[in-house]
Amino acid sequence: MKPLSIIVLHGASGDDPDERDTRDTAEAIRAALSRQGFDARLAHVSGRPAKLPWAAKDRPELVFNMVEAIDRDMQRAAEVLPLLEEVGIPYTGCSAAAQLAALSKTAQKNLMSRHGLPTPVWPQSGPALAKLDRVIVKSVTEHASLGIDAQSVVSGAHATEEIVRREARFGGRFFAEEYIPGREFNLSLLECGEGIKVLPPAEILFQDITSDAPCIVDYAAKWDETAHSYHHTPRRFTFPERDNALLGLLSDLARRTWQIFGLSGYARVDFRVDEGGRPWILEVNTNPCLAPDAGFAAAAEQAGMGYDALIAHLAALPLAAAEKDPRHVPHPQDC
Repeated sequence: MKPLSIIVLHGASGDDPDERDTRDTAEAIRAALSRQGFDARLAHVSGRPAKLPWAAKDRPELVFNMVEAIDRDMQRAAEVLPLLEEVGIPYTGCSAAAQLAALSKTAQKNLMSRHGLPTPVWPQSGPALAKLDRVIVKSVTEHASLGIDAQSVVSGAHATEEIVRREARFGGRFFAEEYIPGREFNLSLLECGEGIKVLPPAEILFQDITSDAPCIVDYAAKWDETAHSYHHTPRRFTFPERDNALLGLLSDLARRTWQIFGLSGYARVDFRVDEGGRPWILEVNTNPCLAPDAGFAAAAEQAGMGYDALIAHLAALPLAAAEKDPRHVPHPQDC
C-alpha cells in the first residue's frame, strides 16, 4: 500500500539561531515521520503573497505545519493555513482562526481578561505604567523571546522610554506588562481523541542568578550557547507534594485557556507564579517548538510518549478528522 504523503512545511530563511532551529526541527519531524512509514518531505514557504505551488501539482495528504514566520515576519505565520483550507489539505496544530487570534500578545491578554483568566496588567498610558514597581517590555507579535534581555525589566516610570527604545532597535510594536517575581511554568497540552491531555508541568529553574538580575527566560537563555543563562535555566518535572494544589490549578487554567482560545492539536500555556502562590498567564503558544530537545517533546516523554510516537500522533489527528481512507490512516493514540 502506498504510504501517506506528508509535507513538513516551514518558513525559516535566515541564519539566526531561532531560524536554524526551525529548519533542524523540520528535518527532525520529517525523519520521525519517515521512520513511522510516511512519505515525508520538506517544503519552504516564502514570498508575498505566500504561494504553495506543490498544493496542486504534487498534492500531499497532510501538511505538518512548522511555519513560525514567513520571510522572518511572525505576523504572517498563519498566512498559509487558509490556503490549505481552501484546497482541502488538512494540517497539524491549531486552526487558522486560533492562530490569527493569538498572533498579538495584547490581543491574547484582552481575551484572557474578558474571560476572567489571570494575566499581568498591561497599562496603555505612561501615568498608569509609572504606578507599577517593575514591568517587562515585550514585543507585541514576536515570539521565541526575540527582543527580550535583562534590560527588558525596568521600573514602571521608565516603561514608556524603554518601549520607544526597543521599537527603534528591533522594529515592530512593544508593550509593557507588570513583572511578576516568582516561579515560571510551561504547561503543554495535547489533543487526544475526544479530549485534551495536560502533559506533566515543567518549571523553569533560575540557577546562580545574581540578586539584581531578573529571573526571566530571555533570548540568550534560549539561543546563545555562550550565555550564562543558557546553562542555568533548566526545566524540571518533579515536584514536592506541597506543590500538588498549585499544579492542579495550573492544569485547570491551561484547560480553560485551551477552550477559550479554541485550540486544537497541541499548544503550550506559559505561567508565572507570584511569591504568594498565585498563577498568572503570560501567553499562549499555538505553535510551540517541537524540537526533540524542546519542552513539548520533553513533557510528552514524561507522559510516556516518545518523540516518534508524538509526531505520528500529531499527524494522525487531522488525518482522522478529515476522514481519510481508514484502511491506511493511523488513529491518534488514546493518550
